[in-house]
Amino acid sequence: MPWPLSANLSMLFNDVPLPERVQLAAEHEFDGVEIQFPYALPAAELASALERTGMPLVLMNVPAGDLLEGGAGLAGVPGRGDMFARAVDEALAYAAIVRPQRVNVLPGRLADGYSREEALDTLAVNLRATADAFSAMGI
Repeated sequence: MPWPLSANLSMLFNDVPLPERVQLAAEHEFDGVEIQFPYALPAAELASALERTGMPLVLMNVPAGDLLEGGAGLAGVPGRGDMFARAVDEALAYAAIVRPQRVNVLPGRLADGYSREEALDTLAVNLRATADAFSAMGI
């Protein structure tokens, strides 16, 4: 049996709104979809599109703060614990509705003024807390 193949809807079918991308993924016979940061679309709308097409949401990311704008991000940045906790809370609320199979945490970049060891220690703490929070939901 071939490996399941998911469509990254953050990269594919960008010329149509996100709910329509779910439909296109189904029409192109993908096995599921992943969306890097689905939060601009109300979770109920995404859940409806997933249900309508029978497509599972394979993966979504926890919000990453300023990472996509060139900043350091959140998960591996000492001193941004409160911001990261709020990002996890946002992802948990969204996940409760769309039910992804997995979530991804982007570690970010090494922030100025911190050592690699400090960043990795922060990331480890944040990953443990995130895993505990999502495992309670079966994710």
